Amino acid sequence: MKIAETQAKDIPAGQKAMIDTRNGIIPAHVVRIDPNVENGTRKVDCALDGPLPSGESGPERRRDD
Repeated sequence: MKIAETQAKDIPAGQKAMIDTRNGIIPAHVVRIDPNVENGTRKVDCALDGPLPSGESGPERRRDD
């Protein structure tokens, strides 16, 4: 996912997150914040802590772009 550069400093690795897939919500946690800034945003990588909702496909689906 992408967040504003100004908010990135407030997000620690390990912070809990909720990912909305539009088919359900999956618990997750932050594993990495990209140090590069692109158009005022930084990418945040999250690991899913729960199963994908029914109807979602596997890891080939991107969650950040």
